Amino acid sequence: MGIVCLLWRAGVGPRRWLRDLSAFWAMLLLIFLFRAAARDGTVLARLGPLAITAEGLAEGVLICLRLWVVALSGVAVSATTRPSHVEAGVRALLAPVPFLPEKRVATMLGLVVRFLPEVLHQAHLTREAQRARCVERRKNPAARMRLFAVPLLRAVFVRANRLALAMEARCYSENRTGPALFAGVKDALAVGVLALFCLLSYL
Repeated sequence: MGIVCLLWRAGVGPRRWLRDLSAFWAMLLLIFLFRAAARDGTVLARLGPLAITAEGLAEGVLICLRLWVVALSGVAVSATTRPSHVEAGVRALLAPVPFLPEKRVATMLGLVVRFLPEVLHQAHLTREAQRARCVERRKNPAARMRLFAVPLLRAVFVRANRLALAMEARCYSENRTGPALFAGVKDALAVGVLALFCLLSYL
């Protein structure tokens, strides 16, 4: 509930993060069903060879809630933090680690954060193109997956190649001056709230 309030405060309403995490719901459902049928205990129902137990349902709900909190936390970070600040924060955290190229890792992470929306947009365009060609009417799921994955991967690789060429043309280097990082009273308060939340989650 606290993360939902923070998202609302940041201007990210339920419609947006429910839409952005629509694919995550399917994964949570699969995890819930797997845990409900994989745990031994009091049998509540049977689905063929699978037995749904009360202990499995409780464990599945707990695991899905934890994953949901992690997903919402990621949405909150991406909605309230600039990619350049994320990159600078990763660089500062990895700087004390020996034999680790923190600048290169931070640059790669920054590119992933910036490029992920393009991948999702391209997946949406590919899905719409398939619907226009009635690909979803095919009965073979492997063929549908192949017809979706191949053009999507090709478009993503083409965009990545164009991005790499554009970076090379502009003499992009990982050795550049990033944004200045500083901590204030609000940051200390946020760290305290986060520590308290983690402690309560552990208990």
